[in-house]
Amino acid sequence: GSGDTPESFEDFVPLGDMMIGDFSQLDLYCVDAKQLFGNLYDLKEIGEWNLSQEPLSDFQKRYLMFYKSLGSYYEHIRQSLRQQQLAYSGMAYRYVAENIDNLIEQLPYSYVYFVGFNALSKSEKVIVKAFIQRQCGTLITDGDAYYVNDVTQEAGYFLRRQHDLVPERSVYDNHFAMETKRITIVSCPENVMQTKYTGKLLSELVQNGSVRDAAMEQTAVVLADEKLLVPMLNALPDGLQSVNVTMGYPFTNTAVYALSQQLIDLHASCKSGRFYHKCLISVLGHPYIGKLLGRDGLQQIIQNKLAVRNSVYLDWNQIAVLLGELDADASKVEFLFASDAASPKCFLSLCERCAQSLYDSDSVYDSDSIGQKVKEQQALACWMEIIRYFQEQLAQAEFIDSLRVFQKIYNRIAQRHHIAFYGEPVSGLQLLGMLETRNLDFKRVILLGVNEGVLPSGRTPNTLIPFSLKTHFGMPTYREHDAVYANHFYSLLQRSEEVYMVYNTDTEGAGKGEPSRFILQVRNELSQRCPNIQIEEVVVSMNDSGGVVAQSDGAINDAVATRLWDIASNKGFSPSALNTYRSCPIKYYYDHVLSLVDPNVVDEEVDNAGMGTITHELLCEIYNEGVDVACLTKAKGTLQT
Repeated sequence: GSGDTPESFEDFVPLGDMMIGDFSQLDLYCVDAKQLFGNLYDLKEIGEWNLSQEPLSDFQKRYLMFYKSLGSYYEHIRQSLRQQQLAYSGMAYRYVAENIDNLIEQLPYSYVYFVGFNALSKSEKVIVKAFIQRQCGTLITDGDAYYVNDVTQEAGYFLRRQHDLVPERSVYDNHFAMETKRITIVSCPENVMQTKYTGKLLSELVQNGSVRDAAMEQTAVVLADEKLLVPMLNALPDGLQSVNVTMGYPFTNTAVYALSQQLIDLHASCKSGRFYHKCLISVLGHPYIGKLLGRDGLQQIIQNKLAVRNSVYLDWNQIAVLLGELDADASKVEFLFASDAASPKCFLSLCERCAQSLYDSDSVYDSDSIGQKVKEQQALACWMEIIRYFQEQLAQAEFIDSLRVFQKIYNRIAQRHHIAFYGEPVSGLQLLGMLETRNLDFKRVILLGVNEGVLPSGRTPNTLIPFSLKTHFGMPTYREHDAVYANHFYSLLQRSEEVYMVYNTDTEGAGKGEPSRFILQVRNELSQRCPNIQIEEVVVSMNDSGGVVAQSDGAINDAVATRLWDIASNKGFSPSALNTYRSCPIKYYYDHVLSLVDPNVVDEEVDNAGMGTITHELLCEIYNEGVDVACLTKAKGTLQT
C-alpha cells in the first residue's frame, strides 16, 4: 500500500507475484538491491516529470510511492523469512554464494561433479568456481562446435560464457558438420492434427519394421506445446507395447480444476441465497456432477428450461424442483448449494466433501482407459492436496476474506501443480516435454508445436524492472530466455539421425500459424553450412488424417426450391428477411429456409424485440377490450415480468 490508503489484498496479489519473482532474480544474480531500486525509482520519477510544473495527481503520487517502497518491501520480506528460517529460491542461492567458503567445509562429499549445466546464474557461477579453485569439483558441459564456436548462434551463448571456469572443456565435437541427418519439416493445418500425423508416422514405423519395439526407447516424441499431451496419448497407435511419459499433465487442464472454478463462480455471484443462472448451468452441466446426480448431459436441457421460465437467479428450492422434473437425485448435490459457502473456510469444506464424494464414486471412473481412470483419480487427489494446504493457511491468513481473493491465490497454487504419469524409463517410446529433454540424446526425434511463440515461448514481461536496468545489472531478459530454449533445441538435434519438426499453420491456434525461428534457422543456415544434412518439407492436408472436405456447386436443390415456394405463397418475404438475404445469403438460408433458431437463453434485460412485443400486445389489449383498470393492471404485470 501507499500512504494512508493501503491496496486491497485482491489488487496486491498480481503485484506480489511480480515482486517476489523480481526479488528472487536479483538475488540469483547477486545484484546490489539498494542501487537497483534507487535507479528504478529515478527512472519512474523522470517518466512522471511534467514540464508545466503542475503538481502530481494522487494517482501519480501513489504510483511513485509504490516504486519508492520496493526497497523496503525487499528488506522486510528477507528479514521476515530469515526469522522463520525460510527462503525463496533466489535468496537461498545468494546465501550459499555469499557463504560458500564456510559451507564447502561442512559438506560430507570430497568431490562434486556439476554435470550438464547450461545457463548458470551469477550465484551458481560463484558456487561452481569455489569448488574448482579448491580442486574439489569440476564442471562437465555438453555442446557442439556448430553453435558454440559461432558467436551469432544464441544456443551457445551460455556455454561461451563458461569457458573461463573450465578452459580445457571449451572444445566440442562437431556432430552437425560430420554426421548424416535427415530432417523433415512438417506443416499441419490444425493444431491437434499434429498428433494425428505423429500417430500415423509411428504406426508406419512399427508396421514396416524400421523400428522394433526393443529399439523404441531411441525414439522421442517431444511436445513443445504441452497442451497436446492428451491428444497425443489418444493418437498413439495400437502396435506400441509401452510408452514412458516423463512430463506432468497440468492440473489446470483437468475437468476437476474446471469444476473448482465453476463452484467458486457459483458462490461468488450468489445473492441472498439465490444462484446466478449461468453459473448454475455450468455446475449442473459438468460431467462429474452429472455422475453424482445420476443424469448425464443436463446442460442443454436445464438451459432450455430456465429460458422458458426466464429465471435469472434461483434459490435451492427452485433448483430442487427443477432437478426433480429431470429425474435427477437432488439430495446428492444439495451440499454444493450451502448458504454459508461465500466464506473461504466454509467453501473449502464444501470442496473437500465434493472431492471426497467424487473420489469414492465408482461411476466417475467408467472410462474404458485405465490411464484415464488413474489421471482422474490423481486430479482429485491433487485437488484434495490443494484444499488441505489452504485449510492450514487460512488459520493465519485473515486477509483471504472473500472468494475472489481466494480464487486469485488458488489459481496461482493450481498452476504449479502437475499430475505425474508413470512409465518404464528404459523401454518403449519416450514422450517428453521440451525441458525434460535436457542432457538426453535420441536417434529419432519427433518434435511437435514448433511454432513461434511456443518454441521459444515469446516475450512475457511479468516484471517490474525495465529491460534497460536488467541489462545494466546483468539480470536475464527475454534474450537470455530465448538462448536457453535455443540450446535445448540444438542439443536435442546434435546426435540425432532422423528428425521431424511439426508445426501448426492455423492462425487461430497456439503459435498463430508462424513456424518457429528455429525452423527458419534450420532451413536457411544449417542446410547451407552442413550439406551432409538432408532437409525435406511435407505439407499435411485434412484428407491425410481422414478429414472430409465438403464441396458445394451452389445449385438450389428441390427441397430448397419447395421451401422458398412455401414462404412466397404463404407468409411472403418480410423486409427484414430480404435485408438478411441482401447482406448475407448464408444467414438467410439458415434462418429462413432451414428455420434454424438460436438456442433458448435467459434474457436478463428486455431487448428491443422484447419491448416491441410487449408494446404490441398492450396496444392489442387496449384496442380490443377498451381501456379499463383490469387491462392496465395486466399490462403493468407483463412489463414487470
